[in-house]
Amino acid sequence: MIRLGLVNLKYFSQRIGEASQVKMIRSVFSKGIECLLLEMLIAGRRADVAEYLWKDIVDFMTKNSFERVAANWIRTHPVAFERRYHEMVQVVETLKEMGVEPLMTEGTKDFFKRSCALGLEKAFKMKPEDFWTSRITWKGVEE
Repeated sequence: MIRLGLVNLKYFSQRIGEASQVKMIRSVFSKGIECLLLEMLIAGRRADVAEYLWKDIVDFMTKNSFERVAANWIRTHPVAFERRYHEMVQVVETLKEMGVEPLMTEGTKDFFKRSCALGLEKAFKMKPEDFWTSRITWKGVEE
């Protein structure tokens, strides 16, 4: 028997590289959320509200299922991106005024800006039921 020292090892796919691809794509979320939290907490520390922000987010995520919160963010994106973009423009400026380099916040603002440029509002007069039926792609909306 060969011992590899692996814990929680499970079969994923016959396709070579698929498990690695999933791990890399999943890192968009896991590493991205790590950096977002740190950027927010650094700004919060500068404003002397980091502890409040931490408790508020932990409380919110504890009381609401992640599935429901995430699904709502995705569902509302096609009808709320423009308002969110303008808010993020203000957030970027606020962080800069505080002396915090808004790396993650700039990316968030740019993502919303891209949604504005794609014209999602023409394709969505109302919230889609979910991401899976929304037809949203990185280049816009599928025909």
